[in-house]
Amino acid sequence: MRLDLLTKSAFVILICSVVACSSKDSAKKSNTEYLTQAAWKFESEGIDLDKNGTIDAPSGEVEDCTKDDILSFASAGTGTRDEGPSKCNAGDPQTSGFNWQFKNGEKELLVDIPIFQGRSFNLHTLNDVSLKAYVDVDTMGVSVRLWATFKH
Repeated sequence: MRLDLLTKSAFVILICSVVACSSKDSAKKSNTEYLTQAAWKFESEGIDLDKNGTIDAPSGEVEDCTKDDILSFASAGTGTRDEGPSKCNAGDPQTSGFNWQFKNGEKELLVDIPIFQGRSFNLHTLNDVSLKAYVDVDTMGVSVRLWATFKH
């Protein structure tokens, strides 16, 4: 009877250990994995005048014909921009390539396409469904925060 109780106790401890270890083994994805797992669509943009995380006004920097573009990032630091249904210039190709890179320990994103205007954006949120980034810019001597948000 004592041996049977010890065997059952050992079995319960083993099961608990396996369950506890398996939940710790599910590692968080890297920013590269989040960025490259699916295509991104523009969601919103704007100016945050007091840098409190709330958009106070649209920036006017993103044209309507750019808002339907689809961005696909590849892990090799390249990507594809699909113009979507509306093009800014009818003569532009439907798709074009771009380069991207993380900077500062994957905390900043630099993409060489017009919507990013050669700026390195600070990542605020990057997960399975949302990419939210900002850059501080000077406009007529006033420092403001420019936000851009993308979704899958």
